[in-house]
Amino acid sequence: MSVKEYMETWVENHGKANLRPSTFASYKGYIRNYIIPNLGMCSCGNLLPLCWTICFRRCLKKGCHRAWYGIPSVF
Repeated sequence: MSVKEYMETWVENHGKANLRPSTFASYKGYIRNYIIPNLGMCSCGNLLPLCWTICFRRCLKKGCHRAWYGIPSVF
């Protein structure tokens, strides 16, 4: 299963049922804008620290370093 498939399933099934609407909306934004574009193609079984480093560097290059701090809470 890819990270994209997992995150989309998780946010719709777990997130929608267990998070406040504002938290749910911000998690969906992090997933859509940062996690899927950078890690979505990776297999969950192959998600290595290097993948996170690459994702973080891409976010920094795009100037989205402030948003990065919310991403770990999604995981």
